[in-house]
Amino acid sequence: MSPSAPRLIEPPLVSAARTSPRFTKLPLARQHTAMQAAGRAFEKKVAQSLALLPGTIQYARNPWFVFEDQNGPGVCSPDDILWVDDYPPFVIEVKRTWVPEAAPKLQGLYVPIVLMALNVPCVLSLIVCKNLTSETPRDMLIDRLKQAIDFNAGVPVLQWLGEGDIPW
Repeated sequence: MSPSAPRLIEPPLVSAARTSPRFTKLPLARQHTAMQAAGRAFEKKVAQSLALLPGTIQYARNPWFVFEDQNGPGVCSPDDILWVDDYPPFVIEVKRTWVPEAAPKLQGLYVPIVLMALNVPCVLSLIVCKNLTSETPRDMLIDRLKQAIDFNAGVPVLQWLGEGDIPW
């Protein structure tokens, strides 16, 4: 596994549970690069907008989970988990600029852990990003959060420029 590749679940997933924060994220002033600081600032804007969605029942920013799989124990923290009305929870990965590693990270790490830890029958996954690239799969783009509910294959991508509300 390369240093930048996320750890993915190596089946079987033996256990998963919510836990208290294991690490804290660096404040904006202590980010290593301007790009990292901009990414964290965008994450914060997304979090503020998600928490204000109409019908929001519960919202968790950077919730921590412990798990164990074939590779042993691990910890992870998805960017956001959002519960709206009676829909399954949304597990959300926030990226300032779309990267191809985001969807496998959601599907291969966060989704299985959240399913087991929260004991829910299904979860919805979503990538929220500000900037698209030429590699962003255009057939994965959605215009509003609610469209992720009916998405059947792959991980939908919602482009949000950081202004106004994230459209429900």
